[in-house]
Amino acid sequence: MESGVTGAIQEKMVAIAGGNDWTLALFLVWFGGAISSIVDNIPYTATMAQVVKEITVDTPKDTVNPLWWALTLGADLGGNATIVGASAIVIVVTMARAAGYPIGILQFFKYGVVVGAVTLVISSLFLWVRFYLPV
Repeated sequence: MESGVTGAIQEKMVAIAGGNDWTLALFLVWFGGAISSIVDNIPYTATMAQVVKEITVDTPKDTVNPLWWALTLGADLGGNATIVGASAIVIVVTMARAAGYPIGILQFFKYGVVVGAVTLVISSLFLWVRFYLPV
């Protein structure tokens, strides 16, 4: 059963990007990073993979489309910003608390948001150099 949600998301994203592939890649990195810092990245990635699949349907099979890289980098690295953004962080914070070293949400966020932002900037630069830099 299809609800049409992914199609609506796809249309909205393409409209926001104005049909520009680079803008769309940046949107996927930064929007994905923001969402992944708030909710688990697996449902976000599963949903957005369908959207990227539809957007990249015309890409030749032997070509890597940068939008897949953008989705992967944003969804994964944005989770570094908050305690709930990645399962590994939840586990480490829980273990630290049990060992007598509690890490508060705001304490973690103070450093995590910097790490998340820096990795998303590096990801954006990587995408630009690897796929969009005019040669």
